[in-house]
Amino acid sequence: MFDKTIHPKVLELKRRAGTIMKTPPVHVNVPKPEDFLTLLDQRIVRGYSSLWTSKNSHDELFIKGAYSKSIDERGPKSNSTQPIKFLRQHNQGDILSLFEEIEEDDLGLKFRTKPLDPVDSADRVLIQLRSGTLNNYSNGFLPVWSKAEYDSKTDTVIYAEAKLFEISTVGLASDASTFTIRTLDEFDEEQLNLTDEIEYYIKSLPRAQQLEARFLFARQKALSELKPPIALQPPKEPVKAALNLDYLINNF
Repeated sequence: MFDKTIHPKVLELKRRAGTIMKTPPVHVNVPKPEDFLTLLDQRIVRGYSSLWTSKNSHDELFIKGAYSKSIDERGPKSNSTQPIKFLRQHNQGDILSLFEEIEEDDLGLKFRTKPLDPVDSADRVLIQLRSGTLNNYSNGFLPVWSKAEYDSKTDTVIYAEAKLFEISTVGLASDASTFTIRTLDEFDEEQLNLTDEIEYYIKSLPRAQQLEARFLFARQKALSELKPPIALQPPKEPVKAALNLDYLINNF
């Protein structure tokens, strides 16, 4: 399927490409919501970072199997010392967690993270994933140019293999079909948002004040969860005994 001679279109793309390309797929039908269910309340993120039916803004398309070698070599079940990591905005200085699962299914590249590390940036990401400020995913990869071919009919470079290094949550992605589903009802979600925001605020305080702040917030929460006391009833008027006329006549 792939010629040893690289097509000029592929060579042109190779010259324009950076060390790690960061463009996810685009223009795909929106998958079913159940494919994107998340576990944000457990600090776990789940979704798709690549879809096989989508061509991105660089006129690239990835076919099923493109990431299989990377998953075998550096995925969650490997013993690699350089495993695939979950990042924020492709920033290698802002690693959030490792992965519990990365797999290629019929739809695309599906992932599930381990619980995000207890670091400030992860707390921030969870807040922004719930609010929708961060809502999409993107791959950090390096194409295997010898496994690429050019389809002149659709003006598309097709990759049969790409080296996957990281998956990121991003605010602005060229693939509008990658997104996060919020599964909690509105009240519970707001509670989680508030808890995250309080924790983020406490961590911004000097260390000497963090313990005091945690105590105050915990005290406030405990008081707010108390059931309101039973309303006090006004004291009843004492019951006056009925006047016994027979008793008065017989004894006075």
